[in-house]
Amino acid sequence: MLWPRQKKTLNIAHRGGRAFAPENTMAAFQKAHRSGCDAVECDVHLSKDGIVVIHHDNDLLRCTDIKTQYPNQSRFISDYTYDDLQKLDAGSWYAAQLRQEHDSRPPYLKAMTTEEEAQHVNADDIAFYRSGHVKIPRLEELLAMAGANFKVCIELKTIPRLYPGLGHKVLNLVRESGQAPHVMIMSYDHQLIADLRKEDSQIALGIVTSCRIASPADYLRTMGADYYMPGSYGDYDVLGFGSVTGKLDHAVIRDLSNAGYGVNPWTCNDPMVITELLRAGVTGIISDYPNRTRTIINSNTP
Repeated sequence: MLWPRQKKTLNIAHRGGRAFAPENTMAAFQKAHRSGCDAVECDVHLSKDGIVVIHHDNDLLRCTDIKTQYPNQSRFISDYTYDDLQKLDAGSWYAAQLRQEHDSRPPYLKAMTTEEEAQHVNADDIAFYRSGHVKIPRLEELLAMAGANFKVCIELKTIPRLYPGLGHKVLNLVRESGQAPHVMIMSYDHQLIADLRKEDSQIALGIVTSCRIASPADYLRTMGADYYMPGSYGDYDVLGFGSVTGKLDHAVIRDLSNAGYGVNPWTCNDPMVITELLRAGVTGIISDYPNRTRTIINSNTP
């Protein structure tokens, strides 16, 4: 495994810390870096012409102006070339949501305090997000920006599109960038993770799940993975925070750690959840609010 285990829990900015900038854009990754995160998490797809682009959803409806630029056409990323995608505005939607009344904002923006908003999203930021200059980036752009400054977690968004060759393309881009020691590749598509392990014996790999897995250490060993990436909030919580007892499943974290595997839960925005996971010994915490994670890690580190 190239990505070395560290004594300190890693502060990983989810989609670039999407609370403070349009998710999965260079603007978000830059702001996450300035916030002091150790790593950023991103999601990748393949364009029609085979370019690895950074975007979360399979379609372009939520986070771009696809309806305006390409009315009555396909909504899927895979039906557009990279040049087609560059005509889309990937920032205005975030500015519009931030201007909405609090109760109509999505949950991760509702969670933002007035103080956080004032500190992290200023008038110049909003003007830039609304400018039309925020675009869907290529994976190479993020890898070049990351350098040795921070690590990158790349989630392969294959299901349900099952892009042919996505894993291989991403692995090659990581190798060519020279960033392999600073990159982890992860996916819900566990078959793809197993295939990547056959292709590369060193790259750090993660199993993403929102389901409980029997004997997860044995399962990771079978898949050739290094990290367990469980959901830890709302309907995606498999660690116990939303259970009848509300108690964190310390056993699964302890067992994986004892077996030499890392545990990086997502998406952890509640300070209580972040604190409990930190004290349980997870290797990384993925959050929309890397500022909160940084503060809690710093306050719990001798």
